[in-house]
Amino acid sequence: MTLVLAAVMALVVGVAPALANGTDGKVTIENATVGVTYKAYKVFDATYDGDNISYTANATLFAALGGTAGTNLTAGPFTISGTADADGNYNVQLTDASTTAETIGAWINQNLSKFTEVSATSGLDSSKKATDTTVEFGNLAYGYYYVTSGLGSVVTIDSAKKEVTVKDKNPQTPDGPNKVITAEDAVIADSDQTELNVESNDAAVGSKESFKITYTATNWVTSGTGTNVTTKKVTKFYIDDQPNNMTIDPSTVAVTVGSTSVISGGAVVDNTNHPATVSVATGDEGKLSITIDWVDSDGNSIYSAADGQANIAVTLTYDATILAAAATENADNTVTVKYDRTGEPNTDLGSDTTETDTYKFKLNKLDAETKEGLKGAKFELLLGSTKVSVVATSDGYRVAAAGETGTTTIDMGDNTSIIISGLDKKAYTLKEIDAPDGYNLLTSDTEVPESVLVKADETISDSVKVDVLNDKGTVLPSTGGMGTTILYTIGGIMLVGGAIALVSKKRVANMEK
Repeated sequence: MTLVLAAVMALVVGVAPALANGTDGKVTIENATVGVTYKAYKVFDATYDGDNISYTANATLFAALGGTAGTNLTAGPFTISGTADADGNYNVQLTDASTTAETIGAWINQNLSKFTEVSATSGLDSSKKATDTTVEFGNLAYGYYYVTSGLGSVVTIDSAKKEVTVKDKNPQTPDGPNKVITAEDAVIADSDQTELNVESNDAAVGSKESFKITYTATNWVTSGTGTNVTTKKVTKFYIDDQPNNMTIDPSTVAVTVGSTSVISGGAVVDNTNHPATVSVATGDEGKLSITIDWVDSDGNSIYSAADGQANIAVTLTYDATILAAAATENADNTVTVKYDRTGEPNTDLGSDTTETDTYKFKLNKLDAETKEGLKGAKFELLLGSTKVSVVATSDGYRVAAAGETGTTTIDMGDNTSIIISGLDKKAYTLKEIDAPDGYNLLTSDTEVPESVLVKADETISDSVKVDVLNDKGTVLPSTGGMGTTILYTIGGIMLVGGAIALVSKKRVANMEK
């Protein structure tokens, strides 16, 4: 049973049996996480002779586990004899040879306060904060030891010798990135949005959006499986952010590593102690590129994780404005993070993309009776009480971009149908301010519901549109009328008739003479 116990204990999570008779035992943790505290606990004493191994619990532990002299004790997966040897120690065996390593490890962890936290005599305390990737506990009395770290228990044991090497397989790998839109300062005031924290949203051309990118950095990267586990130091991080149909404001770029401000207002804060570079390429869709040095000139890690942790939070924030091109296709934005580690440059950590959509709708101006198209109408587009500023396009109008001089008048001119684009996804109203010639001006506004809005890169179907109908004007009666004309006509006839009668009468008189 003692041989079975030794075989099982060699697999227990976080347990290191330093086996021999003496006080020169040593437990070495390789691939330790820098900045993390490790502790060692002696669970049982151990002696061996060749392949024969004996584990014992001293009287203090026996009592702490609830043992009574003369009575065998069942302590979790172990059976501890109730009979002490000449030195006052109690023999320990497995109750069931099929007990798993996980079960034993869980029991030890639950009763950790009952075991002795060791104090080495080689200058190491019972707890050791790793300053590099190797931690040693030396000059230990031989026994069965349980080693913990601030990230969790040590993972495996390589051998059952007095000098035991343990591979810490706690993951030390950067993670992320994660990118979100945190706020929108809309070009149309009625649609401002804050505290969004979304990967996609809707906005109008000209709106300013705030972005946040986060990822988890580490000073070391552990990789491999089984006994083939290696740890390499991280030396640089690279962040590339490529906007599409939006432009980044360089003055808003900021980076923090842990609690340290590395870049603020688009400039490096302290290039001596926290060296970095930052640039935004020229052009409307200029790429943001950032390099963060992760080690100093001596090769030492610049940034430290909080005690008991391996992870260091990195946060990038900036603002970007939606460009006019977003009126015809969506505005997406992709960040990519890479890092260098010793001997391995440009390891790809990953990427993440956000997307912003603008919307459009089709406006038709029609005769209310015949449904034929009408020309010459003029409108204002309103979101709530705000008049939307627009600029003319080849097929209609779109929301004015930042820096453009727009108008609040939508003049259809010779067109009977136009497209209005670059809109946020909201419900709007159309106010007619000038009707087509020969038609009456509408006295009520026309609703433009969200249901008729179509994404910028999608086709508008014939069934999704806004029809604005006008009635023809009517001819009003005139105050003169035909009565006056008749009087003029009759009067003229009477005058002519009188003249004829007068001439005739004179002729008759002359003949009688």
